[in-house]
Amino acid sequence: MPANAMQQSAATQMEKEVASRIMALRLDSGYSQEQMADMTGFDLVDYAAYESGSADLPFSFIHKCASVFDVEIMELLEGKTPLLTGYTLTRSGGGQLTSVEPGIVIKNVAHLFKDRIADPYYVVYNYNEAQQHEPIEQVTHPGQEFDYVLEGSMKIKIKDNEEVLHAGDSIFYNSGNPHGIIAVGGKDQVGTRPPDLQGSAGRDQEGSLPGCSEGPELRLELRLRKGARGRLSRRGHL
Repeated sequence: MPANAMQQSAATQMEKEVASRIMALRLDSGYSQEQMADMTGFDLVDYAAYESGSADLPFSFIHKCASVFDVEIMELLEGKTPLLTGYTLTRSGGGQLTSVEPGIVIKNVAHLFKDRIADPYYVVYNYNEAQQHEPIEQVTHPGQEFDYVLEGSMKIKIKDNEEVLHAGDSIFYNSGNPHGIIAVGGKDQVGTRPPDLQGSAGRDQEGSLPGCSEGPELRLELRLRKGARGRLSRRGHL
């Protein structure tokens, strides 16, 4: 089986397992699908598709479900609870794959640390020419976000304001405001394929995301997300 097909199959299996855990927690919490759709801010039809595992799970959906259930995202992704309290070390290429969205890789590099008040994420966006001519899709979530560009260029839209950041630039903002990010620069933007894209996707900590191509049209970013389930918001980026 081709590598891409194997990765896609693993990602699909991971999504189904995550969806199954979300359904189990919803039933255990006594919520209906209608209530969950309302609490997560998703259309009921979309929510039902996500929970059934018949549609790709966006990171924002997984995050908001974790927030509603007051659990770590790790518990939804792997069925495990973080245990480390002294420190956690993540080697190059490590971390927990937390996104299965085409063209985006999001990896939590501190997922094993218990009761953390900040979540550092390693994020990669593929450059997409079509996105350059479309409105930037925006999301909201409680908390604050700090984005630091490691390589490449990104355009961020916060409410009606747009900014372009390059390697070494950073931005801090209230993530309760509508915001969205795309990679910019096209073929003039030289990037490299980072180590964390070399593995196979799935529950493996070294996993990668199908659909993220190798080449110059890659943007790398480090995100630190601050928040707490029920306290400050799990998805908020520090």
